[in-house]
Amino acid sequence: MPLGAHSAEDLVDAATAVVAFLRGEAGFDRIRVADTVTLYLAPEAGGAPRTVTRAMLRDPSNWTIRGPGLRPGRQGIPYSFVPSKGAAELTMRVGRHMNCREYPLSSRYEELARYPHVGVMLAYGTDSCLQTQNFTLVFDPNEKPPTLIAAVYDQWEW
Repeated sequence: MPLGAHSAEDLVDAATAVVAFLRGEAGFDRIRVADTVTLYLAPEAGGAPRTVTRAMLRDPSNWTIRGPGLRPGRQGIPYSFVPSKGAAELTMRVGRHMNCREYPLSSRYEELARYPHVGVMLAYGTDSCLQTQNFTLVFDPNEKPPTLIAAVYDQWEW
């Protein structure tokens, strides 16, 4: 698993800061993001990657990606990286992609798997995978501290 210029602890700290920002628990100045960040939806959900500027990412509502529309010219369902409100058990795995369980990121995006990444899962109950929110944060291998360059949103029910 490539860590680039980072330790596993550095990557977990960076991912923890991103989650804290998305939950409204930390300011944007606590996280490092590239000039542009590409947001992806798991391939089985469809949708095209979306590139977002750093300035746009200051607003958590811009951390979204849309699935394909059911009819031509219509936008699909928006999926937000912002965690749901309420208590959740947070699980992070360096070098893994989360989708209720751990997977290699190469199973979704081969080209992203070569970069340092942290799988994130927030579980809002213990009943089923349907009560989880899953995404993977991908970091620049050379920038210190770890700098976010991409994120992959995934859901178990696809």
